[in-house]
Amino acid sequence: MRSRTRWRRNAGILPLVLALSAPIIPTAAAQVMTGWSDKQQAKRLEQFARLTPGDVAKLVTTADDDLESVATLTTDRVFKSPGGFSDRMRADNFLRALIDKKSGRTIFQLYAQLLYTGEPRRFTGANFQLAGTIASGPLTISNEMVDCPYGVCMHEEHIAFEIPEALLRELATRANERPVRPWRFRLKAQNSEDWTDDMAPAEAAGLLVAVDRYRREHGLP
Repeated sequence: MRSRTRWRRNAGILPLVLALSAPIIPTAAAQVMTGWSDKQQAKRLEQFARLTPGDVAKLVTTADDDLESVATLTTDRVFKSPGGFSDRMRADNFLRALIDKKSGRTIFQLYAQLLYTGEPRRFTGANFQLAGTIASGPLTISNEMVDCPYGVCMHEEHIAFEIPEALLRELATRANERPVRPWRFRLKAQNSEDWTDDMAPAEAAGLLVAVDRYRREHGLP
């Protein structure tokens, strides 16, 4: 469900607004934005190659106590995207696992945090690689915060889409491959440009290690 929240005015945000304020030309149909520059992608691949499932599993964050019916495991501490100060889009993504503490049923999500200026893009869904084909799915979370304190609108969007456990199991088999073959996905925008991004297979493998451990320690199937 989409919601809007206005940020408080803050003079400290002005440099970021100006840096992100490269003009965006609206189009009738969304145009693909490939995401990272060649230099940024090369750096990402170097960092991806250093990730191991064991290291990722140690960094997985677990939110759980006796007043929650669902335990939430995330990889938000594993990898921070090396965006540049002048990038038109700042983006960071990670995986989440939502485990039902009675049945053990687990929902897996790709969660993305996006920061950009200009017109709202209104992301509506995602395309992603799945078993050698392309799969599509709707967004299960779509929250937008927006403010226009200096005549340029700043948007922060938190969005998520569900991914099958079978996909993560498939990625786990590639976790130790070198060179790394990242898992790619594209966030589809109703306005302006789509956003294309990727993730290291080791991040998926590490989350599965943590999920399997949680299920085992709590006697869940």
